[in-house]
Amino acid sequence: PVSLLENPVLWVRTLSESYSWRLLAMVVCTNHMLKGFVAGGGDEGLVGKPIEFLLGDLNISAGRMQMLKAAAIAPWALKPVIALLSDALPIMGYKKMPYVVITTVMSFVGCLVVGMGLVSTIPFVVTCLFLIFLQISSVDLLVEAKQSEE
Repeated sequence: PVSLLENPVLWVRTLSESYSWRLLAMVVCTNHMLKGFVAGGGDEGLVGKPIEFLLGDLNISAGRMQMLKAAAIAPWALKPVIALLSDALPIMGYKKMPYVVITTVMSFVGCLVVGMGLVSTIPFVVTCLFLIFLQISSVDLLVEAKQSEE
């Protein structure tokens, strides 16, 4: 086996010969950028950290804020349901990509609404955050499933 530390160029070349560049790009984008940087590994990062500030602006008590935060990050617990849904109900013959696109569009709308300050009620804030975390957890799950196929 080729060592990444001893010969990184050969290691990358061997990796790219073993897997398609599309899969490798998808893994880098989802695991490092989306899940690591944006989500911070779950409920932290660029998306998770501002939850407390968003909810704090609505004058919510600490106990209620934790309950609402748990509701917003619930998609991480829904991964088995998402997996069953994507496998049982393919869209136009595809099991993963349509779900990635659909959740990404919903997440984009949620980010846009939150980012532009258009949310004013607690349920609307939590719904937008739920959609954002739904995209992150769904893409994480479906890319890992695609990885295991190759």
